[in-house]
Amino acid sequence: MKTKVFCILFSLLPLLVSAQNDTD
Repeated sequence: MKTKVFCILFSLLPLLVSAQNDTD
């Protein structure tokens, strides 16, 4: 199901943003 994939992506999105902000 693509819904599950989107759920995972949305869960990882904030983590990726936080990681990029950390390197700032």
